[in-house]
Order: sequence, then structure tokens, then C-alpha cells
Amino acid sequence: MEAIKKKMQAMKAEKDNACERAETAESSAKDANVKAEKSEEEVRALQKKIQQVENELDQVQEQLTAANTKLEEKDKALQNVSFCKCKILHIIDRIADGAEESDIQRTDSLNADDEFLSLRCSSVQTEVISERQRRRTRSSGYPGLAFGSSIFSSGTLMKFSIISNELHNIQNVQLKRKKMRAMKDDLEASKESCDALNIRLQDEGRRREEAEGEVAALNRRIQLIEEDLERSEERLKIATQKLEEASQAADESERVRKALENRTNMEDDRISFLETQLGQARVIAEESDKKYEEVRRLMRKMLEHRSITDEERMDSLESQLKEARMMAEDADRKYDEVARKLAMVEADLERAEQRAEEGESWLVALRCWKETWKEPKNVQRAVRELEEELRVVGNNLKSLEVSEEKAQQREEAYEQQIRVMTAKLKEVSSTLMSLFFVPQAMQKEEEYEMTIRQMTAKLQEAEARAEFAERSVQKLQKEVDRLEEELMHEREKCHLLQEEVETTLKDLQSIRIGAREGEVQINFRRFGQHLLRTHRILSVVCRCLRVILALQYSRPNFRPTPSKVTVIAR
Repeated sequence: MEAIKKKMQAMKAEKDNACERAETAESSAKDANVKAEKSEEEVRALQKKIQQVENELDQVQEQLTAANTKLEEKDKALQNVSFCKCKILHIIDRIADGAEESDIQRTDSLNADDEFLSLRCSSVQTEVISERQRRRTRSSGYPGLAFGSSIFSSGTLMKFSIISNELHNIQNVQLKRKKMRAMKDDLEASKESCDALNIRLQDEGRRREEAEGEVAALNRRIQLIEEDLERSEERLKIATQKLEEASQAADESERVRKALENRTNMEDDRISFLETQLGQARVIAEESDKKYEEVRRLMRKMLEHRSITDEERMDSLESQLKEARMMAEDADRKYDEVARKLAMVEADLERAEQRAEEGESWLVALRCWKETWKEPKNVQRAVRELEEELRVVGNNLKSLEVSEEKAQQREEAYEQQIRVMTAKLKEVSSTLMSLFFVPQAMQKEEEYEMTIRQMTAKLQEAEARAEFAERSVQKLQKEVDRLEEELMHEREKCHLLQEEVETTLKDLQSIRIGAREGEVQINFRRFGQHLLRTHRILSVVCRCLRVILALQYSRPNFRPTPSKVTVIAR
């Protein structure tokens, strides 16, 4: 029973460990799923970031191209402005040196269009064109010029030409001054624009450097993102493998579902067939219900009768238990009395031994020897008495063995009674299980349960007693084996004693009595030693017998016989 309980406890512990392992595995699987979802979200976020970075790169490249185009345009504009500055300074130098008007007019007439085209200032172009138109209108509107030389003389014409040339020179000087002022303004504006462009160029260079740094940082980020992408791709591969496995499982589940659908269709057909049979079965069930009620009434009567018989059996069992208890109490009382008597007898024996040891001396040995010498028949009687005592001891040992066998038989009988009681308990439990479904027998069932509990408690006590008895029997068996070995040694000692007695007899027979002066040559010392040895051997045998009897009386199921009592008295 203890081994079974230990096995059950071990099985429960293994079951608890398996449940804990399953829970940990489920939690780890949930954590893995959560981590996979997080990794998927991170991959999506990284993809979005990569797209944003690519868009930013495209925008930065477009801005760079636009800035490069602007720089090229500004470089061209600066080149044109520098060319115009050189031409204007050349003209100013020629005017300052006092060049001739004809040369200036020629150069003006030849290069006016080129200068006007090269100049970017629209205000200067408009002023020059307006002055030319004024000159034309004045020359055409002047009235004296229409008639030519017919009206005026050559002198007047020369004066008019001189005046017109002077006026023309004055106007040209004014125009040149205006041009110089405009050129100065343009130069200042161009200088300011150049400074602004230089500042912009510096800013754009800085921006370009910053953009290059950002591009390098973005490249580094892209490398890191690519590494993350590789890792995420590996995770995605693992996730895809898991998804494939899940898809396979889903396919299998779909197959199973289809098979179940087919089965459900088949079962629907069966249900339709069974519904037709149900109508027939209901009619049969109504008839069987009527029969069942009749049988139930009969079974109730039978079960009530059985319950009454079971109660009677329980009463008889209780009476048997009471008798067994009374028998056990009587045996315990007898055991106590016998133990007390044993203690008394042992005390008497110890006293007798002490007296015998004190009374033994060389004089008693001499007297005994003299008596035996006078009457040699006493020696033979003593030997016979010793042999009879040995026979009595052997008979006592046999009776002890017989009593031991009887005790074993009684133990077996008790075990059989325990088995019978367990079988009866099983029968009672089966009857109680049969009575469990009867509503009227619930109260009786509770009473039976109480009695069963009491009987189980009694059985447990009986089992404990049986186990204790078995242990005590084992111990006693070991002690019996030990005492048997001691008996063998004592028998050997008895044989040696017999041999010594024979030697003593031979010595007595070989005693020489001197005819002269009645001298007797006797070995008193040897004879006294033989007597002491015999006394010691007998004392050892008595002690062994006392030990055996004490062990036999110490058994719980042992009852003393009159032969044993006589042995103890002796």
C-alpha cells in the first residue's frame, strides 16, 4: 500500500511538472508570436523610413541640380557684366583724353548697336533711342532746312552747320554724362549684386557641404537600414516558413473540415433515418416503461430484503469483533500473568543457583565420592537422572516447536479471518452501490457508510496488528535460529560431558586400593573438576530453556500448555 501511495504521489508530481512545462511552452510561444509581430511592425516602419529617405534624396538631388544651374547662370551674368564694365571704362578714357568728335561719332555709329545689345540696363537703351528720335524730328521740323541753299547763303549755311554741330556736341556730352551716371549706378548695382551673389555662393557652398554631410549620414543610415533589412529578411524567412507550416496545417484543417462536412451530410441522412425509427422506439419505450415500473417495484422489495439481511450481517460481524476483542483482552491478561510467574520463577532459580554455588566445596565433593565409592550404584543413578533431564529438555524443546507451529497456524487463521472480513466488506460495498440509486434507501446508505468507515478503521487496526505480529514473528524467528545454534553448541557440550563422565567412571574403576594399611589412591582433584563442569553445563542448559520459554511467552498469540507450565515449575 505504501509503495502504491508513493507511486501515486510521484505520478501527481510528474503531472504537475508536465502542466508547468506546458504552461511555460505556451507562454514562450506567445512571447515568440509577439516578438514576430513586433519585428514585422519594425520591418514595415523601416520600409517606410527607407521610402522617406529615398524621397528626401531625390529632393536633395533636384535642389542640387537647380543650384548648379543657378550658379552657371550667375557665372554667365558676371562675365557679361565684367565685359560691359571694360567697354564703358574704355569709352570714358577716350572721352577724358579729348578724342575727336568724328571718331567718337563713328565709333558711336558703328558700335552703338553692339553696345546697346551688350547692355542689360533697359533704361539706358530707352534714353539713347529717345535722343536719336528727337534729333531726327528736330532736323525734319526745322523750317529753313526744307528749302536748302536756295534761301540761305553758304555763309549762313556754314554757321547753321557749325551751330548744329555744337548743339549736337552739347547734346552728346549731356547724353554721355547721363550714360556715365547710369553706368556708375549700374556698376554700384552690379557690385552689390556681385556681393550678394558671392554671399549666396558661400551659403550655397556651405549648404552643399551640409548636404554632402547629410548625404554621408544618410548613406550610413542606409547601410544600417540595409543591415536591419537583412536581419528582418532572415526573420521574414523564418516567419514565412512558419506561415507555410501554418498554411499546411490550415489546408489539413480544411481537408478535415470537408471530411467532417461529408460526415455531417451522411449523419443528416442517418438522423432522418433514425427519426423514423424513433417513432417506433417511443411506442416500444412506453411499453417498456410500464414493464420497468413493475420490475422496479419488485427490485425495491428485493433490495429492502437485502438491506435487512445486510444489517443482520453487520450486527453479526460487530458481535464477532466484540468476541475477538474479548479474546485478545483475555490473551493479554494471561500473558501478563505468565510473565509475572516467569519473573517469580527466574528469581527463585537465581536464588537456588546462588545457594548451590555457595554450598559447593571440596568437602561435599569428597563426601559424594565416598558415598559413590561405598555404593557405586549412586553414580549410575546420577547418570540416569542426567539422561532423564536431557530427555525432558528435548521433549520440552519439541513441545516448544509444536507450540510455535500452532501459533503460526493461528496467525494464518487470523489472516484468513481478515481476508473474509475484507470480502464481506466488498460485498457490503457492492450492495450499497446497488442501493445507491434507490431514493428511499439514502438514509440506510449513510448508515452503511458510517459502518463501513468504522469497519475500515478496524481493518486498518487489524492490518497494523498483523504487520506488528509479522515483524515480531520475524524477530522471534531470528532469535529461535540463534537459540537453535546455541542448543547445538550445548548438545556438543553434553556429548563432551558424557565423555567426561565415562572417563570419570573409568578412572573410578581404575582406582587402586592398597591392600596394605587400607590406603586409597584417588584423584580427588580430577573428580571435583568433573563435577564442577557438569554443574556449569546444567546451569547453561537451564538458562537456555528459560530464554526459549520467555521468547515463546512473549508472542502475542501464544497460549501456554500444561506441559510448559510443568517445565517452568521444574
